[in-house]
Amino acid sequence: MEIFTLRKLSASCVLLTLCIVLRVFYNIWWRPKSLEKLLKKQGIRGTSYKLFNGGMRESQRLIKEAWSKPMSLNHQIAPRVNPFFHQMVQKYGKISMSWIETRPG
Repeated sequence: MEIFTLRKLSASCVLLTLCIVLRVFYNIWWRPKSLEKLLKKQGIRGTSYKLFNGGMRESQRLIKEAWSKPMSLNHQIAPRVNPFFHQMVQKYGKISMSWIETRPG
């Protein structure tokens, strides 16, 4: 009787672990990639989904680069304030998107 209960318990643990792993895979990889595919199908271009950091490294690099240069004397401050989105608009157009964690933004 104890062996049967132990088997049930271990099978339940394996099943629970599998469900958790599948849920994490769905939320972190499958859903963002399918959203990216749907947005591209609708004509909305932008950066591709990258696991974990998304565009954070690129954004930090562009901010550091923008702040290292002196600011020009005009009213165009977008390249200085948010260079990542400025570059994205220049590259993909006004209707574009970028990834913030697992959500398009």
